[in-house]
Amino acid sequence: MSITDFVYFIKARSDELVVLGAPMDTDDLTEQILVGLDEDYTELVQAVQAREAAICFDELYEKLLLFEASLQTWSQSSCLGPITANSFTKNSSNNNWQPSKTNWRPFSSPTRNNLRSSSTANFRPAMFPNQGHNNRLPAHPYLGHCQMCGTQGHTAKRCPSFQLVPVHGPNSASSSNGMLSPWNPQANCSSSSPSIATSWLLDSGASHHVTTDLNNLSLYTPYTSHDDVMLGDGTNLPISYTGSVSLPTSNSSFHLQDVFCVLKMQKNLISIALFCITNNVSIELFPYCFHVKDLQTGDILLQGDTKDGIYEWPVATSSTPPILAFSTVKTTMSIWHQRLGHPASTILKHIMSFYHLNFSSQKNFCCDACISNKSHKQPFSVSTLHTTRPLQVVFSDVWTSPIISHDGYKYYVIFVDHFTKYIWFYPLKHKSDVQIVFRRYKAIVEKYFQQTIISLYSDNGGEYIALKPFLSEHGISHLTSPPHTPEHNGYSKRKHLHIVETGLALLSHASIPTTFWTYAFTTIVYLINRMPTPTLNMSSPYKSIFHKSPNFSKLKVEISTLCFSWILPFSKCISMP
Repeated sequence: MSITDFVYFIKARSDELVVLGAPMDTDDLTEQILVGLDEDYTELVQAVQAREAAICFDELYEKLLLFEASLQTWSQSSCLGPITANSFTKNSSNNNWQPSKTNWRPFSSPTRNNLRSSSTANFRPAMFPNQGHNNRLPAHPYLGHCQMCGTQGHTAKRCPSFQLVPVHGPNSASSSNGMLSPWNPQANCSSSSPSIATSWLLDSGASHHVTTDLNNLSLYTPYTSHDDVMLGDGTNLPISYTGSVSLPTSNSSFHLQDVFCVLKMQKNLISIALFCITNNVSIELFPYCFHVKDLQTGDILLQGDTKDGIYEWPVATSSTPPILAFSTVKTTMSIWHQRLGHPASTILKHIMSFYHLNFSSQKNFCCDACISNKSHKQPFSVSTLHTTRPLQVVFSDVWTSPIISHDGYKYYVIFVDHFTKYIWFYPLKHKSDVQIVFRRYKAIVEKYFQQTIISLYSDNGGEYIALKPFLSEHGISHLTSPPHTPEHNGYSKRKHLHIVETGLALLSHASIPTTFWTYAFTTIVYLINRMPTPTLNMSSPYKSIFHKSPNFSKLKVEISTLCFSWILPFSKCISMP
């Protein structure tokens, strides 16, 4: 077993303790690694224990790799005996790990151990100090607290409740005689079956990621440019597709973006420069391995070995099942749409593509919640109504005032001629007065202009529905707008807005209470009918219907001008004002 396997073995046990809720701190993890080393590493252990400052895990691992390389060089130069390394075994019947009965010595040097046989040596694992040698004590007493019982002064490896617990089971030989066996950390997990993964090679000279198999790309599109991949010998290879690749590991997942699919390539290449930029990491190359580190924290995210002098991305083929839990059915696009808070389809597709979210293909899914709650009214087209004379089409609508005027009016009704845009204004005390007002209005305008009203356009209010018998009797067609569609009666609605806004402006400027709105609105309607409008080619409604220009010289005073009434002829005596 190499130093890499040994350190990964200890780190895996530490990760299992984290899953069980009893994490180890850095000092405990370092001590476990030092205690588990063979006598070949005595010099390194003493040097580490003599340090004033505690050594971090990454630095210790790097020193172990360098010391292991020196031992290998020493062993290869000596012919006194073979190099031996004994491994540990894993019980396949359960999730518990058990050490083998032989001693593990990473690349032990026969010259420094006097060719000791591995069968006569004792195994000294980091988790079980009572088995084998335990005479190497730390240079300073341990002042931390135990992760298991919380007592200060010892670590979890020396805790009685951690070392020996009774194990009961049908395959346990000690369960019948009451013997105790080492405590074995367990965790329920669902494991994925190992799969054959495609190897990737790290290439510092490659400008892009390249793959030879289209199946490696999770999301891909045909490559439409005319660029080629140029090899070192000057050969140009065509690019078929471009896409993205995900490289999952036990601790994290790395992504390759803008990967070129070149079917005539022999190997899959990872551009080190693009990989570091995309994943915000750095890659350190050593003689026998390489490290992928996080740029911000410096933590080692992945460690790989060289193979035939090439840095190859490690393939996850560990015999220990990963602690994973996953669904057997891919998440559909509609489920992601619900998880992300019902975004728009363009935003959803961008998230799925940019963040490489796995989903099953689902075409043209429909979200009822979005349709019912995000629907909007479509814009109305320009009106195509055309009239050729006054009173051919008359629009009408009733406006309700939030306050009652000082003379007792709560509503007003307007009649707007479509041809001339002329407005007739009538205050109302009750909505039912529309019938009386319309009869009076019809009689006046038809007699004055010697023309009859052809169509009346209004909403479906009860005041207009009551007019139907009268309209039918006089041959007037009644056109009504659909429910909740005031746009069909837009002429009247826009006139309401113009009258109310301008009338309130007059009242505010003159500092007159709003209860006088009937006088202000009557004045505004009089002025609007005499104002030029773009809809009539800058002509006024008054001129269009009466065929003469308005007389603006009549407008002597403003609405806020102070006036005195001349009442002298009505006075009974000369002293009365």
